[in-house]
Amino acid sequence: ILREAGIDHLVSYPTIPLGITTYNRTKVEHYFLGISKRDIRRLYARFE
Repeated sequence: ILREAGIDHLVSYPTIPLGITTYNRTKVEHYFLGISKRDIRRLYARFE
C-alpha cells in the first residue's frame, strides 16, 4: 500500500487489517498529495 502511494520510505505503519487499507490509502494519498503540491509551489517561488 505505502509502496503504491510512493511514500514507503517516509512512513512505516504496523500491519493494517485488510478492511481498513483502502480507506487509509485514500486518506494518506490525499494528505501527501496536498503536501507535495505545497512543496512544489514553495520550490517554484524559490527558483523564480
